[in-house]
Amino acid sequence: MQFRLGVCPDKPGEDPALVKRRQAAAIRMAELGVQPNQGTCGKTRLCQACGLPRAAENLTPDGKAHRVLGHDNNIWCPYADDESSLSSYLAEKQEKQRAAWRAQNKARRERNDHLEPLAKRP
Repeated sequence: MQFRLGVCPDKPGEDPALVKRRQAAAIRMAELGVQPNQGTCGKTRLCQACGLPRAAENLTPDGKAHRVLGHDNNIWCPYADDESSLSSYLAEKQEKQRAAWRAQNKARRERNDHLEPLAKRP
């Protein structure tokens, strides 16, 4: 943003991690021959790392799509990020889900402990 006396002093600098992701995405996209502005712009939001739409129908040539990781809206880009970060997130998510299921089952069993089993009919 330009001001009368130059650049705004309150403007934050670019995030170095985002710069690295953009560089990695550019290299990977050049290897695969993908152009940065392919797809339907305007219908979906664009990825900050690769510049492509984040919609599920925009798959990479490998068949991978952008993913939202967690509730803090971190975006996993198939061009910029490695596969291990996605797999570790999915494994952690599955373990949390299993722990929640165990807690629900335990609470249900404790709640129903006072009930007697039904008698079998003769």
